[in-house]
Parts: sequence; structure tokens; C-alpha cells
Amino acid sequence: VAEAMLYLATQPSIATSIMYCRNPSRGILWEARQKRAGAILLGWRSAPARLGYVFGSTLDPVLLRAPCDVIIARRPGKPPFRTILVPISSGPNTRLALQLAGLLVDPGEGMVKALHVQHPGRRVMDADALVAGTILKAELPLERYRTSVQVSAHPKKAILEEAQDADLVIIGASLPGWGRRMLHSSLPEEIARECDKPMIVVRAGRSRHLL
Repeated sequence: VAEAMLYLATQPSIATSIMYCRNPSRGILWEARQKRAGAILLGWRSAPARLGYVFGSTLDPVLLRAPCDVIIARRPGKPPFRTILVPISSGPNTRLALQLAGLLVDPGEGMVKALHVQHPGRRVMDADALVAGTILKAELPLERYRTSVQVSAHPKKAILEEAQDADLVIIGASLPGWGRRMLHSSLPEEIARECDKPMIVVRAGRSRHLL
């Protein structure tokens, strides 16, 4: 928890508690609901997950069921960062990733690269409008962002190549629902597993938000 708190631009007070629970994810979710938390911050060691899970038996249920934002950090390092890569698509997870990147990037010399990989033949997304709308609404400095659009039939390869030049990668999660039993990870989760850079995975809450 202390390591994850380094990602916040402010320094909130930290209170600790110990809960005895047979199922850690249920305990985390219960505490978040009781305290009406705006976000749940968790660490991830990137160890191989159990069969049927993407991130693990504790992280997956929290990502799927949390009423608030979820932020998972792996080898995070210490902000501010000079270069942050944010692979983007439409949706609330991308917006949360962009906002968080704006808080962690070096305010003087840093750059957030918002990368959209467009599949050939698919409808073109207005990446510039998405980034500008998100940043202006959050009152973050637009000059710290740069939007890049690539056309590729292999988005994972394109994103992993761009990640080599980044100090940090922030990506939105898109876990499948319980009905699919979480047997297959999606593109963001595959990138999170294969990228060796410091990484944050985010999922926007359904009812309460940190930012």
C-alpha cells in the first residue's frame, strides 16, 4: 500500500488496519464499500497466475467487482516520470489512465504519449479529441501530452515496441466477465504480462472515482 501511494501527487494521511478474512479479495472489497473508497491501490508481482485467472485469484475479483477505481502497480519506481506511454481506446479505463499519467509525469520536461493502434479497415477513432477532452475536463496541462496513431494488424507488437522508450506504461484493464470464467486475457492484460517496463493497470469504478 505504501509503495502504491507514491503514485498520488498529493500526500494523503495513511491509516492502517488488519482484517482476518479467508478470502482476501472479499475483504478488500468489503472494506472499500464500508469506507466508500474512491480507489483501491494494489501491488502486482507479475508472477504466473493460477489457471482461470489473468492477474491472480485476489486481483481479478477486485478488478471486476470494485465499485471504485482500481489501480494496480508493478515495479512502479518513483514519480515524476520523463516519459509515460498510455495505449488508448475509447472508454472510462482509458480516461482514467490518461488522468493518472498527467499526475505522474514530470511537470517541466515530461511527456505523456497517448498511443492508439488502429486496425486496418476498422472505423477511425478521433484520438486527438479523446485525449484533449479528457485532459481539459481534468484540468491537466495539455502541453504535456502527445497523441500518436499507428495503423497495424498487430497492435500488441506495436505497443510493446513503443513501450521500450517509456519510463512507465499505464494501461486500462479489460478483463472478461465472470460468465467467461476469465480463461482468456485480452490485449491489455497480454501487454501487461509481456512488457518488462514499470507498469500501472487501471480500471475505472462504476460508482466512485479517485480523480
